[in-house]
Order: sequence, then structure tokens, then C-alpha cells
Amino acid sequence: MEQQKHKTYADCYLYNKYPKYNSILYEAMMCDDFIDKGEKNFNDIVYEIKRTRINDHLMQVLNSPKTILFFPPTRLPKPFVTFVAKDPRSKTKELKLFIDCTNCISKDKGGYYVNDSRLVSYLVAGYFNMKYAVQGIGVLPNGSIREYAAICFSSLFTYIIDYLAKISIVDGAKDKCIYLAARYFLDGICRIDDTRSKEIARHIAGITEIKETTYSFHLKPDDFEDIRSFTKLIKETFKIKNLTVDILVEKWMYLFGPGTVFALEYLPAFISMMTDAYIGAFINNQKTIEKICSKSMVKFAKDMIDSI
Repeated sequence: MEQQKHKTYADCYLYNKYPKYNSILYEAMMCDDFIDKGEKNFNDIVYEIKRTRINDHLMQVLNSPKTILFFPPTRLPKPFVTFVAKDPRSKTKELKLFIDCTNCISKDKGGYYVNDSRLVSYLVAGYFNMKYAVQGIGVLPNGSIREYAAICFSSLFTYIIDYLAKISIVDGAKDKCIYLAARYFLDGICRIDDTRSKEIARHIAGITEIKETTYSFHLKPDDFEDIRSFTKLIKETFKIKNLTVDILVEKWMYLFGPGTVFALEYLPAFISMMTDAYIGAFINNQKTIEKICSKSMVKFAKDMIDSI
């Protein structure tokens, strides 16, 4: 079997740790300050997106009746500037894409003024949020894209662990961390088949099948279930006495930006982290992400945007 049931926010440890997210998002969806796409001034926004020429299909995302551009009473937490949810105002409760336009669109009597790179980033992120909600891991067009994604995630995660515990000074430790991080991304976040996951992770880490056996013989089925179980595995594997989820998350947010926190567990959030950096809107700590992921981020993000 190539694919399991895809992971939702409800399956994420970090989301469930802060139940206030549910009420924040619900209250935001119930606000009245949204952009009417039928009004003449909406053409200001359309023009700015057309002018970027990043992907012609983004216009379909922008103009879709399922895309809600709005100004919530309080700016949403950075991880939820774009999100997909069932519209509580709709009788059919259909899925819609909500974009908090607070920091990408401003308005006055003269019309709308657009930060085009940010809005493009949000439309791209929104597209993949919606596609994932419908198709799950089908949001990743092919196997090579999965590999580029796993390279980026394992590089970012290993960078954090090395930052915290200097594992790169121990022979073989960095390769082992890259292997385990790739497995966590593929098994735990993407939920792909175990055999394929091992194959990709082994290739990324540059290790032999014999070496892989020594890395994985002790693994348990739930080691890759969520970030809490994976952090425990990393702590025990590398003997990092003080490693906790809170410390890991704190360093991840510090180095990569607070808006990237759910990239540790949720595939659309990780895709957004990469495409935001590629588009160049400086929504997160773009330069650090670019430095660590390098050409793999460019290849992954470009291929994802081209697939829209």
C-alpha cells in the first residue's frame, strides 16, 4: 500500500496542545470584514497578482468563490494566515480557503493596496492546503518531489539537533539523524508506505542497507507517529539528556520563524515554509532556510508551484 490516511491538524500533537486554536479560527470565520470580489476595487488586487506572472492558475485560486479574503478583528497566529476549514456560515458546510489579509492588503477610499509577494505566497499556500484536504499526500505530484521534500525536512531538523547537541562531531551521528528525520517526515508526516520510506531515507542519508539495519532495528511502530514520540526517539538515540518537545519547537521557531512551527507535523505547513522562501516574501526566516536547504528547496518549491 502506497498511502495511508492523510494526517490532519487533529492528528498533530502541537495543535492539540493548544486547544484555543479552534476558537480563534472559528471566531475569525464569523467576522464580517471580508473583500467583496464583485466590487470594482477588487480589480486592484487582480491586477497585482496578474502582474507577478508566477503562475496563471493562481488567478483561479484568487477568484474562486471558495477563497475568502478577509480582515479578522484580531490578526491570526502566523501559522494560520491561510487555512482551510468548513465554512460555519454555509448551509452545506463546504470546505473553503480563508486568507487573513491584514499584512498583505490595505484599503482606503482610493481602493486596495497589495503586497503582491505576500499575497502570492498565501495563495500558493492556500492552494496546497485545499488540495491536501481533498487528496492527502496526492498533493505531492511524484516520487522525486517527495525526495526533495524529505531532503529539505531532514536537513532542517538535523540542523536543529546539531545546534542543540553538536552531533556532527560524533562520527556517523549526522547521517543517522538525517536518516531518522527523513523517515519521520515520510512515515509520520506524509504517511507513505514503509518500504518506500526506507528506500528514500537511505538514499538521502547516503548509507548502505547494512548500515540502515543498524539504524532501524530498534525502531518501534509509533516512533514516527507525532513530534512528541519522534523527539523521544532522538533524545534516546543521541543521548541528549535535556531534549524536550518544547526546547525543539522553541529552537525551530527561533531559527526558521514562528509561522513554520506546524511544518514539524503537518505537510501543507511544510510546503508553505518552502514555497514562501522560494517566492521571496520574507514571511519567515528566509535566509536561514535557504542556506540550509539550498538547491533542494529551490527544486522542490519550483516543481510544486509549477504543478498548480
